[in-house]
Amino acid sequence: MTFLNPGLLLGLFAIAIPILIHLLNLRKIRKVDFSTLMFLKEIQKSKMRRIKLKQLLLLLLRVLAIIFIVLSFSNPVYEGIAGNGENGNTTAIIVLDDSYSMTARDDKGLYLTQAKDAVKKILESHNESDNIYFVKTSDLDIKNTDQKFIFDNFRELKDSLEKVKPSYKTADNIQIMNYASGIFKNSNDKNKELYLISDFQKNNFNNSDQKYFEDMADFPVNVFLIKTGSRIPNNLSLDSFSIETKILEKDKDTKVKIFLNNHSQYNVRNKTVNLYIDNVLVSEKAADAASFEKKELEFNFKPGRSEYLSGMIELVQSEFGEDELSQDNKYYFTLFIPGKFKIGILEDPSRDHKYIELAIRSASQILSDSINRSSELFEINLFSSVNNSIFGNEIIFISGKNRFTEDESVLLNDYISKGGGVFMFPGNDADINNYNNVLFSKINSVKFGNINNDENINSSLKFERINFENPLLAEVFSNKDLNETSDRFNIESPVIRSYYDLFGNENSNSIITFSNDRPFLIESNISAGKIIVSSLPLSPEFSDLVSKSIFLPLIIRSIYYLSNNFSYQTEYIVGRSNLLTLNKPVNVTGIITPDNLRLDLSKETDLTSDGKVKTNYFFLPYLKETKETGIYELTDSSESKYLFALNGDPRESNPDIYNEDEILEFFNSPGIRSVRFIDDNDNITSEIVTAESGLSLWKYFLICAVLFILAEMFLSKKIENS
Repeated sequence: MTFLNPGLLLGLFAIAIPILIHLLNLRKIRKVDFSTLMFLKEIQKSKMRRIKLKQLLLLLLRVLAIIFIVLSFSNPVYEGIAGNGENGNTTAIIVLDDSYSMTARDDKGLYLTQAKDAVKKILESHNESDNIYFVKTSDLDIKNTDQKFIFDNFRELKDSLEKVKPSYKTADNIQIMNYASGIFKNSNDKNKELYLISDFQKNNFNNSDQKYFEDMADFPVNVFLIKTGSRIPNNLSLDSFSIETKILEKDKDTKVKIFLNNHSQYNVRNKTVNLYIDNVLVSEKAADAASFEKKELEFNFKPGRSEYLSGMIELVQSEFGEDELSQDNKYYFTLFIPGKFKIGILEDPSRDHKYIELAIRSASQILSDSINRSSELFEINLFSSVNNSIFGNEIIFISGKNRFTEDESVLLNDYISKGGGVFMFPGNDADINNYNNVLFSKINSVKFGNINNDENINSSLKFERINFENPLLAEVFSNKDLNETSDRFNIESPVIRSYYDLFGNENSNSIITFSNDRPFLIESNISAGKIIVSSLPLSPEFSDLVSKSIFLPLIIRSIYYLSNNFSYQTEYIVGRSNLLTLNKPVNVTGIITPDNLRLDLSKETDLTSDGKVKTNYFFLPYLKETKETGIYELTDSSESKYLFALNGDPRESNPDIYNEDEILEFFNSPGIRSVRFIDDNDNITSEIVTAESGLSLWKYFLICAVLFILAEMFLSKKIENS
């Protein structure tokens, strides 16, 4: 314990006053006993002993009262928190939550403005010689930034503070403690302080891993949790976007879905939600949402062109009291509609591939007549063997091939893994061992079994289970009883004479199954690509499949499906490291932001997917250039453009917060020596002084002094009455 006013301890000499008074009262006086009072002598001795005991107790109370009054005015401080109270430099880390939930307000103003004022209060309690780090949560984990976190003087820091704007990036408290731990470990300053200024949303708390708190056990850290805002704002948000249409085509109906979330206890009505495609309003809806409801909204439109389309769904903010956070009222997305398909067809001696070529050319003619489009939609490339030329096509049809070489199997596996699509019909005399041991040992999809050629049994086979949710068949046929054929609905089945047994694995699923539970079509996902394998060759010797109504849509839908092989529904979030899935292999050289600023990545080899190797993926770390939501473009070495959308973290839209007890429980860890919760900026200075000097005890000493005085008065009165 340390005394901040040690000079006043000289007042302890005042305890001599009651002691001297007590001693003077004990002067021996000659006593003369009267004969008439002799019989009371023994009674008086007993009574005097009790009086003397009370006088000693009275003396003790007076001495203790003086001692505690003097100690109180000497300002005693307990050093258990602050250390030994010696002066020394301080390493202080100020973390400011600049996420968009801080744009809420209460009677004290904007939460973010209150947070900035808190930073200024903190600076008032520090010296220019202290090492002050100031970091926004939006700058945590950012790559390739020139942001300055430690400042030479307070004026420079305050100038940086005034430039702080709301951000779409959110950070949980584990990230913050990880950042702080790294700085404190390298600091030689005696005093270490962490200031976290936030509204303390629930989404910022991750209780699964607090190891970074334990990392601070080797050095004392004072943690100050400064809460801004006194109320939970009302908010509406958009999230969970999806494209319901399985295969996208120009001038065809396209359905998208999004959810409107009401994060408040009040119902809302007639909220306007608009859909924009290429910055043009194409659809509008009015929606109601009950308290805490997640309302599903669907939009329909027809894309008017091919290639990449940019989309945006906007919730119109009509009443501020119902929707106080506007940053989550826009959701961005992209669509890719192929404008031309390069189709490779492997020629075979039996000429079965002609059925595929004829179906494609027929479809081209139909499309040209119906929507006045050129038949150049499909470009057919014939090749006699599997070679490197297959990589120039979006989809490969293989029909009638009986054997594969090792080199052909390696090329096909490489082609599919990089995002290509393959539709395979086996040959009439397929070498089953070759298929399994050479081809499918490389392409982990299916295995071939024996040929079933009993016409008496096979002639009764029909399509039994059909996966109408698979994009290959979705929206072409309609069936209320999904995944089975009913009397009211039936896809015309071919007359089957022979077929190969097919066996799938963990990478595959059946699209169509015969009535004997044997699969007709099996789809397998191989890395970035897909392969569909048929148990029926196209030869009339096996079936009349090519003459049935299902054959043409099967071939054409497979072109759209297998060549358009990337995920539309992946959500890319601002502030995270995102793995982008592209529609074709590229070598990324640059990024164009929504503000048309270009970031050159040609020299940033650590940001490219794989040097100069083209891939279907691009790893995008969190960059200062990607801190905003919107539509971004990737460019490759051929100056082609690939669009992707970044949106805010939907967790930030939920304004629920933790209370003081929950927050303190989270931060009370063996790795943290002191945690202080401050919900009023006016208390920041006093809390910092207390933490730096120790726990002030003068109030407790003064209370004790008052209690001793009251006890002395009570005992004195009792002695006087007796």
